[in-house]
Amino acid sequence: MTSAIRSTILTFTLLLGGAFGQAAPDASYKISPSDTLSVSVFDEPELALDVVVAANGTVTLPMINEIRVAGKSAHEAQLVIAQSYKSKQLLRNPQVTVTVSDFVKLTVSVLGQVGKPGNILIAGGQQRIDLLTAIANAGDFKNIAQTKKVKITRKANKRTETHDVKGLMSNRGDGKTIYLYPGDVVFVPQRIF
Repeated sequence: MTSAIRSTILTFTLLLGGAFGQAAPDASYKISPSDTLSVSVFDEPELALDVVVAANGTVTLPMINEIRVAGKSAHEAQLVIAQSYKSKQLLRNPQVTVTVSDFVKLTVSVLGQVGKPGNILIAGGQQRIDLLTAIANAGDFKNIAQTKKVKITRKANKRTETHDVKGLMSNRGDGKTIYLYPGDVVFVPQRIF
């Protein structure tokens, strides 16, 4: 699915969720630096723009300058931006819409005995990928892979874990799903013959 379609679905879902008082499935996505946001204010076309979130987590908007949006959902960003226009007495009751039109490219690395070692893109709008999907996207295991001792080094805490992926694939993992997060590194060693 292209990011334009994904963004359209996310926007539509957010609008429907707000209209019917239901939480949208992707509403938990937190805005990150390098995401592109579409910001608009109802009945104020000169305030509409697409803006990239800066490395420090802020965006610069007309009349209110810098405002922090990283770590917030699109809905939370809408509220913060609307409050800023209101508190500066620029607009009386601003109706702000924020959508993520392009997601930052988040990756994990899958190295070692796989068909295509390298960085694997996490689908737009998601902040994790499961281990089996990442390995499949890396071209699956080579014949000489040691699938019972796959190592994952976590970026967040630099801790290394060892997993029996062959066991996970044959349902010995009891339905357990192992998730990878941006910056994690998977290493598939070679079997010793």
